[in-house]
Amino acid sequence: MEAAENEWKQIEHELCESQERLLKAEKVAHLGSWEMDIATGESKWSDEFYRICGLEPGAVKASAEEGFKLIHPEDRPRASKSVSQAIEAGGTYNIEKRIVRPDGNVRYVQSIGEIVADAQGQPQKLVGSFLDITERKEADITREQLIERLQTALAEVKLLSGLLPICASCKKIRDTQGHWHQVEVYIRDHSEAEFSHSLCPGCAETLYPELRSIRKNKPSN
Repeated sequence: MEAAENEWKQIEHELCESQERLLKAEKVAHLGSWEMDIATGESKWSDEFYRICGLEPGAVKASAEEGFKLIHPEDRPRASKSVSQAIEAGGTYNIEKRIVRPDGNVRYVQSIGEIVADAQGQPQKLVGSFLDITERKEADITREQLIERLQTALAEVKLLSGLLPICASCKKIRDTQGHWHQVEVYIRDHSEAEFSHSLCPGCAETLYPELRSIRKNKPSN
């Protein structure tokens, strides 16, 4: 009897240690776990699941309804459809979605769910994981923005390297919308170039004839 009790205590101790290791691993990986009873909506969330959602562990009673409230409004229809399809097919789903924390901060998560059936093969539970991918997603968005800016810049360079419709008289340039612009305005708006204005010697003499006599009478060194 005593041996059995000792063995049971040892098993309990090992289970506690295993649970502690799991909780630490989830925290380090920003990976939460959850499960939901399909019939009742009753749920269980791991501590890291709460933290990913910006909540203190146990701050709200876990349920399907509370979990749905955390999803970004724009992502709710897609998330709901994925869960419904998984339940109907008895399979899994793997989607990327956004959650909104109580303070308004938006986080990106990779949500994976799998159906657990009962002895009769009927869907009983939905279990899954919640991985915080915000940093990776924000890096992807930044990279996409940089690529878009680069493509825009290349398009502008390509535009300036082609034929430009220019007025033979006033030298204005026509843009793709049919509007006419001063040369310096057009180039400034379609490139990184900036202009500083001055007069060339020929134009200076034409506009200010007195400069011609001054230059002629200027003693040479």
